[in-house]
Amino acid sequence: MFKSEFPENSNIKTLYTQNLRRSLIKIGHVIGHVRGIICTVLVRFGSIPKNIKP
Repeated sequence: MFKSEFPENSNIKTLYTQNLRRSLIKIGHVIGHVRGIICTVLVRFGSIPKNIKP
């Protein structure tokens, strides 16, 4: 059954890794946007720590 359903496991693994990379890239972009928003808000309120850089 499994051999007929999945003739090549390598293709499934590559698809899985590609989806993982895409999701990680999306998460990274979201984190970057959130960091930028937080930094801009802190700068506007004038209470930004010196060790955090946007």
